[in-house]
Amino acid sequence: MQKNIVFLLFLSLLVSCGEPTKELSSDKLNKVGKLTNDDLFNGIKIDRFLTENKNQPIESNQLFLQAVDFYRNKKLFGQAEEKFTQSILEFPTGNTYFELGNLYLDTKQFDKSIKAYQLAEQLDFQPVSSILYNLACVYSKLHKEELAAKYLESALIAGYSNIDNIKKDKDLAYFRDSYYFERCYQRGLLGIGDPDKLMWQQYVQQFPVSKLPLNLDPFISESVYNKDNTISYEFEKYVSEMRSARFSRDTGKEFYFLAKIFSNENYTALVYLIRDYYTGCAVYKLATYDRTGKLIDKREIGGRTLIDSPMKTALIDSKNSVHIKKYAVKYEKEFELGMSYNEENKLLSKEFIGSEELSINALGIIESKG
Repeated sequence: MQKNIVFLLFLSLLVSCGEPTKELSSDKLNKVGKLTNDDLFNGIKIDRFLTENKNQPIESNQLFLQAVDFYRNKKLFGQAEEKFTQSILEFPTGNTYFELGNLYLDTKQFDKSIKAYQLAEQLDFQPVSSILYNLACVYSKLHKEELAAKYLESALIAGYSNIDNIKKDKDLAYFRDSYYFERCYQRGLLGIGDPDKLMWQQYVQQFPVSKLPLNLDPFISESVYNKDNTISYEFEKYVSEMRSARFSRDTGKEFYFLAKIFSNENYTALVYLIRDYYTGCAVYKLATYDRTGKLIDKREIGGRTLIDSPMKTALIDSKNSVHIKKYAVKYEKEFELGMSYNEENKLLSKEFIGSEELSINALGIIESKG
């Protein structure tokens, strides 16, 4: 995915703040091998590691989900830090560094927090406005008002949309009482336009535009489980499944951008994928939103939610019709945690048991046909 142009602003800020330029080590052509704790904030080595290792192992995702649960839901910060670190050493991602930066901010480890956010930016975390905002919080806690002002203004221009939070966030309390706050806040607002609209645009831009017809076949879906496709929790207002029934973050699932199907003045149709960490099941969700990002309608169109449920395939054609086929499936082995169906558990049989036809009408409502 292409980086947002605001990254240039972010990098220029780092230069203007006197950040030293790192020199390449003499062993830059050597193989990295495994990452160690000493490599946690070594951006050069991490970049080389990712050049050598393209595929994220499932263990890294599992450790990340466990860490988020420890951090966000159980408030066990020590265990969360350990799991985040283990996840990064298995395979570094922008999402993991961003959450680790948040944990360091909450536990007042500010120098580490800055480094983690910088690595999140290097690894193309989206939305970048959240990194900039959180850096403003770090510098406020460090009583560095001028740096807090630069990052807050940049966050607003980049699309940070929670204006109410800026006025109430305890991490910004020191900065709000400073001379710099109101000036940078007003300048940022001049460049922000509609913050909700900007956040929505950042979300939609992460979906690749699909060529129709689009075939959503869960039997060959492993390729979409890619770190570059991961939906971060910063976009959870658009993905209701990211919240469990307890209104805490649902850390039993992974979420992926998949495709933008259609967009006009009335609605935008997107497809995202949800994979359940515990059952290994994955489902394709077709969702339509109005021009502000408010959900209009949503349907499960492919995959399955439970191991004993029928498996669905879907074909979306150029007329915004969805052709769904349902199969009874049988795999070689019973599911075990961490199992990959395509690689470790072969499909033995699939029996066609029915079909369903859907269409998206002019208002973005998903209707059953026939």
